[in-house]
Amino acid sequence: MLPLSKNKYIFLNLFSGFSVKVFSYTELLSVTTKEFLLKIKDLTMSEKQFELIKDEMKNQIKSQMNLVPVLRAYVNFFTIILRDFVNYDHIIETLDKLTIFDFKKFVDKLFKNIDMKIFIHGSMDKNEAHKLSKKINDLFKSSKPISPLAKKYMNEHADLSGYFIFREHLNQAYNINHAVLNFYQIGQENISNIVYANLVKALCGYIYFTELRIKEQLGYTAKGKVFSEGNIIYYMIMVQGSTKTPDFMDLRVENLIKIMRERIKTTDQAKFEKMKFAVERKVGKKDKNIKKRTFRLWNEIILQRYYFNIKKISKKFVKNIKLEDVLNFFDKFASKDLKKLSVQEFSKNVEKLPTNTPKVNGYQSILMKDNDDIRKKRKFIEFDYSKIPGKVKNNTKDNNKDNKKGTKIQKNKDKKKNTIDIIKLTNIKIIKK
Repeated sequence: MLPLSKNKYIFLNLFSGFSVKVFSYTELLSVTTKEFLLKIKDLTMSEKQFELIKDEMKNQIKSQMNLVPVLRAYVNFFTIILRDFVNYDHIIETLDKLTIFDFKKFVDKLFKNIDMKIFIHGSMDKNEAHKLSKKINDLFKSSKPISPLAKKYMNEHADLSGYFIFREHLNQAYNINHAVLNFYQIGQENISNIVYANLVKALCGYIYFTELRIKEQLGYTAKGKVFSEGNIIYYMIMVQGSTKTPDFMDLRVENLIKIMRERIKTTDQAKFEKMKFAVERKVGKKDKNIKKRTFRLWNEIILQRYYFNIKKISKKFVKNIKLEDVLNFFDKFASKDLKKLSVQEFSKNVEKLPTNTPKVNGYQSILMKDNDDIRKKRKFIEFDYSKIPGKVKNNTKDNNKDNKKGTKIQKNKDKKKNTIDIIKLTNIKIIKK
């Protein structure tokens, strides 16, 4: 853990879908931030500089389109499940047509309507924080507020209810490997789902590598992972290799699910209690530095979840969990209430993509013809943290007590100016043990 020095600040600013992050170890944060924002707003750039930046962007995009199988599968996953997404196939074409004149018009439009959130975290006192926020506000005083609908915007995930399969050929013939990534959509990232998902992973240990890599020799790498995107949590199992094709790997992963359940079911009480304690420590672990702490707290504010004291919340929740609870949770996301997407990347050496559609646990799989198939159903998971287990209610006595060194939120009530939320965390200390 790192001690928080007296002259260390972190500033995070978000407006109109555009974010600026400024980290400073000096007293020049106010000056640096103001100058940086002015340069973005004025956009002083030559046409030659603009074309060089475009070329660099195109090179980065082309390299992403030729990723190794596992990484390519991740790109496809996000393209499939996010309501608002970027289609890589059209970006290069758009960049080729984009002129510096069009881009400057876009930037000008970007700053005409603004909703700004300012997050100041560190040793800066309240008065300094307000002065800095006022300086930034003055830069955009001619801007108008964005619409209420735009202000509440947050990208949503497609509801994966059922069993979907997406298959594609990799672009490069030199890549002889295949990959399958099976994503099981659990639901909102609340304390219940966070703890249960991590308990499943902890109780199963290295079962993915042992069963899929060593025993079945399906590929040279196999693993399981709990991760979240936005505020939706997923359980992912992946295999990459050249021995078997992804459609076969997918079914062997489903067989692994049965083995995982048996592993959890036969866990003795002593080991279960030990794993509970390990998960509690993992979920509630201390931030390694002020940067990580800033992003964690900012994320809680943006999602309006307010898990500021995640350590205390996780400890309280884990305390009464029984093995039967974990089994019920596992059965729900892995079989009874299946929400699965299998992204299958086939080597160019496979002449033709298979069209088989297997059935698992009574769910008939649907082979996607296009990465937009699920999105066309227009069924998305709405973000709602108003009634969730372990939620820390905002502006209550308990919350103020738990977060003595936590969060104070003030809203600018001057309607003539832009709406600004100023979030200032005071007296925060990270002490090295």
